[in-house]
Amino acid sequence: MQSPIWDVGSPRSLALARQHIDECIHGHEHCKSLAFPSPGPQLPSRVLDCTDPARPRLFSGTGGLRGEYLALSYVWGGDQVHKTTTSNISAYEAGIALSILPSTIRDAIYITNKLGFRWLWVDSLCILQDSDEDKLHEIGRMHHIYRYAHLTIVAASANSASEGFLPGRSPPHPHRRNGPFSLPFISPPHSPTPLESREDGSVARLRVGTVSVTLRPKHHDIFFGKPYIEELGCMATRAWCMQEFLLSPRSLIFTQTSGLLLFRCRTGTHPVGDPCRTHLKHVRDPPELPYSLFLHDPPAAEPGSQEWRDAHVAWIDIVEDYSLRMASDESDKLVACAAIAEQFHCVLRCDYLAGLWRSHTLLIHLLWHANTNETDSGPIQVGYQYYARPTVYRAPSWSWAAIEGAVSFLNTRPFLGFEDPRNLALAEVVECWVTLEDAALPFGRVTDGALVLRGMPIPCRGGSAKRLYQDCWCLFWSMPLPSFEQAQCRQWGCGPSVNSDETDTVRVYSTEVGREDCVQVTLDYKADELPGTVWVVPFEHRRPQTVDSTIHGIVLEVAPSSTSSSSEFQPKRTRYRRIGYFLQRISAARRADLEHPLWGPLTRAVKGGEPPWMDIEIV
Repeated sequence: MQSPIWDVGSPRSLALARQHIDECIHGHEHCKSLAFPSPGPQLPSRVLDCTDPARPRLFSGTGGLRGEYLALSYVWGGDQVHKTTTSNISAYEAGIALSILPSTIRDAIYITNKLGFRWLWVDSLCILQDSDEDKLHEIGRMHHIYRYAHLTIVAASANSASEGFLPGRSPPHPHRRNGPFSLPFISPPHSPTPLESREDGSVARLRVGTVSVTLRPKHHDIFFGKPYIEELGCMATRAWCMQEFLLSPRSLIFTQTSGLLLFRCRTGTHPVGDPCRTHLKHVRDPPELPYSLFLHDPPAAEPGSQEWRDAHVAWIDIVEDYSLRMASDESDKLVACAAIAEQFHCVLRCDYLAGLWRSHTLLIHLLWHANTNETDSGPIQVGYQYYARPTVYRAPSWSWAAIEGAVSFLNTRPFLGFEDPRNLALAEVVECWVTLEDAALPFGRVTDGALVLRGMPIPCRGGSAKRLYQDCWCLFWSMPLPSFEQAQCRQWGCGPSVNSDETDTVRVYSTEVGREDCVQVTLDYKADELPGTVWVVPFEHRRPQTVDSTIHGIVLEVAPSSTSSSSEFQPKRTRYRRIGYFLQRISAARRADLEHPLWGPLTRAVKGGEPPWMDIEIV
């Protein structure tokens, strides 16, 4: 049955929202411990004064002022003509006409005032959009702005700033499948019959109005009964919106499809005044920042401790979600998550390497791979899944930030790695570095970087690879491997060339899941064919007792001479570029009887202390 939508902008709903805010501040022990002590945090450099919602003004003289302020998280949807610049800031400080502001910002000003707050931070108005210096300064403080906001207004129901997010104050989006939309409503007169003569001879008339309705899912599984991305709508696919969502200790979410108003804090997420919801069941939660990252002075996590592990796992969760998102400027890939990275650095206290962290588990975390989120019905189209390199240099090829598309750390998530004595490291990190575009932004853009591995690069014939799935993104390939002896000969330039017609394997044996003389390659980008010569570099041999053992590593090609923007010198050795990830399974039944012609001798050599390793530089 269709039920009337709850008016999320009504005085009653906003009064209930204020009750949730106050209860969180004063009643949630978990949230109280994170609250900023009175008189509150320092205000951002500029804020909107919403004392008079009909005539807001930009306040730039915050200086050392402290107090409670709200922040707005929304989607621009294109360039904003109202944005603050050096030419109009003086006029905005005197007052801003509502007519020049888009609906979403007008709605946010209204909500701020009705909730009883004075200050509101909006990026397009509180940052000088024509000043690179001011933008760099404010971006560098972004983690403070959202972390210390008393509340963040999340305009999830607006796909652009011009739409607005309050029903009745802006037109509903025509493509929302669950509404809201309006229907005529006939209100009968007070008389017993619709049309009845009164004593004075007049006729009582029917009153005609409208009612806003929304289509609710059959089982009312709203927000919690489906992926949260459906309720956050477009905001779940925008890169900049993630850190605003995660860093905010409290959020008031105007949802995309259900018409619900939700209050979210570190204690949980609750509907605000929706009479149709009495019980909430979590099905899929958005990623969360660890509790320690919200402390005012978080202590450093001891490497290898549970807190340290939890922080790394949380970072992986965030990267996987973030990689689904897009930014209007493709060079913002690292910048748009810099505030989150800065918060993690407070706990991890190690170098940030273009999306990865320098630690003894760096080798494992380099084993990310492209993820198409395939189901039986094919790839799920969520966010930005183009699987291509950006048009300009953005990150070294070994970083997940170097590609456009979703990535997964599925094979590193168990986090056992080399701590499990059954596993064997087949390579080691010698050196890793990045060059920052601006030294004042250690979590921002990079212009160069390199990773030096000590391992065994195994030359393979890329032209011999076969697609595993003909109709599936052209990411998955099966590529034949040479034997250990052949790999060593090719590595040192003796014996047949890589592209010769000689059979690659010494022996061929099959299992139920496929040929064990071939390695399964997942490319980082779509391609119709592999380069003629590629190198696979094994990182780890995982050897559980009862199930198949696995070899994990990356796939390389020779890097073009201009891989990075600042490489103006001639390198002393061949440089490589990552193009994919590989996995090979070796059945437990087979490995007991037959030694793999490549991995058997290699693992024996590594275990014997004589690995056939060489330094490999990847850019």
